[in-house]
Amino acid sequence: MKKILCLAVLLFLAGDLHASERKAGSMPAPRLIAPFDDTEIQGESLEFSWDAQGDRPEYYDFRLYKGHETLEAGMILKEKVPPAQKSFSVKSDTFEAGQTYAWSVRTVGTRGKSRSNHSVFKVIQRQG
Repeated sequence: MKKILCLAVLLFLAGDLHASERKAGSMPAPRLIAPFDDTEIQGESLEFSWDAQGDRPEYYDFRLYKGHETLEAGMILKEKVPPAQKSFSVKSDTFEAGQTYAWSVRTVGTRGKSRSNHSVFKVIQRQG
């Protein structure tokens, strides 16, 4: 019985925390879909895609970095993406085979905090 009561209290507090975040206007981080892990680039561009939950942001802040880290010094591209668009294409010649890249997408709202997510991938040589 005590375990059930403790669980109920924790769930109530967690729900209250999420409600206060919504009231403050914070937006959830986008869920990154692709690319991940080892990526073979085919064609003239590589498409980055994500999905968003919650309210529609004012825009998405897309960033691409050379290397494992999302540090300003390694940033090679920064783009403001319209809220209805949940993907962004980057020209193939931006990437080098064997190199690792990091990318991030941040939801930017008109009020409150923005949230971001990032991922890392390695460009592999085409087979054949």
